[in-house]
Amino acid sequence: MRVAGVIALLSLMVLAGCSRDAGTTQGAARQSGAEAAKLEVADAADGAKDHVVAKCAVCGLAMAGSAEHVSSYSGYELRFCSSECKATFDHGPHAVLRRLHAPQR
Repeated sequence: MRVAGVIALLSLMVLAGCSRDAGTTQGAARQSGAEAAKLEVADAADGAKDHVVAKCAVCGLAMAGSAEHVSSYSGYELRFCSSECKATFDHGPHAVLRRLHAPQR
């Protein structure tokens, strides 16, 4: 009886782990879609849809980016106004994109 209980408990733990991973995958897909939409709007903020975000995403697209401070992310080249902003993005791109509110044209 004790062995059956241990097996049942282990089975539940495995199933709980699988469903947690599935939820994380779905959450990542939603996040990825939201990030893609923000990147598309940020890309167009400079008037050209060329997969180059020319304004600093860390500064909320308020500052011009520089070709000296560049990162690549999800098929886009992002330019930053400073090495500090580039480092901030490189350390946490999801956080930067989550709080990015691209200006409406």
